[in-house]
Amino acid sequence: LSKGKTPESLDDIIKAGKAKQVQFVFYGSISCLGEWLGLNLRLVDLEDAAGEPRILFAKGDRREMSMLLDQIEAEMVKVLAAPNLVAEVCASGNRRVDTDAILQTTKTRAGDLFDPEIIASDIKSIYKMGFFNDVQVDAIESPSGRIVTFIVKEKPAIQTIKLSGNKEISEEKIREIIDLKPYTIIQEKNLQENAEKIKALYMEKGYAGSSILASVEPVSEQAADVVFEITEGEPVRIKAIEFQGNQAFSDKELEELLETSEKKPLWIPSWSNIVALFKGDQAVLKQDALERDLGRIAAYYHNRGYVDAKVGSPAVRREDAWLYITIPIEEGSRYGVGQIDIEQDFFKDKEKLLSELEITQESVFSRQTLRQDILKLVDIYADEGFAYADITPRIEKDSDKKLVNITLLVNTGPSVKFERIEIVGNTRTRDKVIRRELRVKELEPFSASGFRKSNQRLNKLGYFDDVNLAPSKGSSEEYMNLKVEVKERATGTFSIGAGYSSVENLMLMGEISQRNFLGKGQTLSFRGVLGSETNRYSLDFVEPYFRDTRLSLGIEMYNWEVEYDDYTKESMGGVLRFGYPLNDDLSAF
Repeated sequence: LSKGKTPESLDDIIKAGKAKQVQFVFYGSISCLGEWLGLNLRLVDLEDAAGEPRILFAKGDRREMSMLLDQIEAEMVKVLAAPNLVAEVCASGNRRVDTDAILQTTKTRAGDLFDPEIIASDIKSIYKMGFFNDVQVDAIESPSGRIVTFIVKEKPAIQTIKLSGNKEISEEKIREIIDLKPYTIIQEKNLQENAEKIKALYMEKGYAGSSILASVEPVSEQAADVVFEITEGEPVRIKAIEFQGNQAFSDKELEELLETSEKKPLWIPSWSNIVALFKGDQAVLKQDALERDLGRIAAYYHNRGYVDAKVGSPAVRREDAWLYITIPIEEGSRYGVGQIDIEQDFFKDKEKLLSELEITQESVFSRQTLRQDILKLVDIYADEGFAYADITPRIEKDSDKKLVNITLLVNTGPSVKFERIEIVGNTRTRDKVIRRELRVKELEPFSASGFRKSNQRLNKLGYFDDVNLAPSKGSSEEYMNLKVEVKERATGTFSIGAGYSSVENLMLMGEISQRNFLGKGQTLSFRGVLGSETNRYSLDFVEPYFRDTRLSLGIEMYNWEVEYDDYTKESMGGVLRFGYPLNDDLSAF
């Protein structure tokens, strides 16, 4: 600031700065002690006469002077830019909505430059939450920057939910489908969604033309009642369902496929009539059910040789309180099964594969049979280790001969082995008890049948409420990991009872058993019967895998005591049983 004379006081510095017409000036000292260097500076804002100088300080090795200067520069930039920075972002006026939830919708963050356009965008984002009637912003300047506060005014909370105008459907039934809850903030979107749910309920029950008006009645500044005003339409039922264009199958045969039904006299005995009567939706038009019916009709034709069959959009005609539905059908020609071939290079005997297909035995083409055959072939390849086998049918129609020629294109993909089998969720049952039931093993080829049998055997144990085998990709495409997830259930039982007979008089019976003893898969049980004439005790133990072999071992010890008029008979002994599985479903004892 001064070329000839160094300022001697803060006043001299301020005068020199004003003479140069600058806003900020800084002064300070440099301290050096050996290799240690300290920079001690003061920054003065000439426009803030009452403000104290800001202290800027950096210290370190004197050989790293450039790094110390960078530190001082960064501090100076922070101080100089403070009026344009956001020091803090907060919210006020919210009572039910959490502050964090509000601020998560905004882009303004502490340390960012204050940007009016971003602030305006934040206001819109907070409005979109649907919880507020008004959103304002207050920005207060502070030495460290601007404190931005979003001031919100919450919409009132729901005090009660009222229904009016409903006569045909009970209030209880309507409230079951409404997901509005008292003491939650009213949102217009939720009100309209629930009004549509009520309207859909009336449509489902056959009341066409029903209208629902959702309104809000203020109770106080913080609370309001939600009112659904229901104007019920008149009941409309299906009088008749007709088919156009069907020659191969009669109307009666097609009607049996439908979920949608006509209005029939209550005295006609039919299961659907009885169910519909109790549900209160007999002969009611439901669009989703009608769509499913069209799919059933199309599938019925396609599975009986009519490859080109099409089911058009139904025509619905209303006359007073009755509906008349007409379903157009284009049947096309009926096709038989022509040549069947498989393009694959794994199995040498292609004819053996073809003999496994049911479609070869069909006289007419069926999409369902073809799908089942494809799934069967996928399982055959999966049992050979091709876990990702894909089979695509190529269908060619011979319009002259009315035959469908089928070629199955097989893409086996890589041969896959199990890399790692992990068991989770078994807090009591030991890993080996689960592993010995698996029909797949690590570093062995993938097997679809082994996969299914593993799931079945684990469920058959009765140790778990839930069993889930979740495969996942291994270290490469040739490997697969398997996670066996189980949820254990209680396996111990205790029962006690009493009885009476002319011989024993009063008898007491009890049993305690554990089907998964110590988590080892063993069964241990004790039974006892106490009577005036007879006492019987037995202890059973079963080891299904004796010494980790497939041989099962059962031991039973008993003690019987029977009192007769002339003598008392005591019996003590035991039974030793062995068993061996012939296959997964049959064992010999």
